[in-house]
Amino acid sequence: MECPACDQSILIRDGLADPGEEVECPACGASVVVSDTVRVTTKLCPFCSEEIAGSAIKCKRCGEFLDGSSAFSRVSAQPKSLNLYIVLGFFFGLLGVHNFYLGYTRKGIIQASVSLVLGVTGVALVVVAIWVLVELFTVREDANGVPFL
Repeated sequence: MECPACDQSILIRDGLADPGEEVECPACGASVVVSDTVRVTTKLCPFCSEEIAGSAIKCKRCGEFLDGSSAFSRVSAQPKSLNLYIVLGFFFGLLGVHNFYLGYTRKGIIQASVSLVLGVTGVALVVVAIWVLVELFTVREDANGVPFL
């Protein structure tokens, strides 16, 4: 059942509401008259213990999907541009920006850290530069396994 004032769904905590009964919208506080018998089953979110509708797929409080999948797996992955990857690697490779672009966060952090912390020695910069060049010629897919566009 939805609140006509704010369009938020109203969860009947007792599990049953009779026609003509007034319930209060938890979002805006408006009084809503139940038009039909409403029977709602609820369950607790296994991640945050919030009471949610029995048919819920995603918890309204913590945002976790209840079937164990993540939000990222529900989004169709768009292929990344090879040209942009090469440009990012060429100009910002020592900072790992090209790896962040593809979703390789750990590699990007390592490259940026080594370049910024150990870069004063010069040797570290050469090592990271070689690493970036090798990546530019060998990496052909992003962190999700989607090939370049």
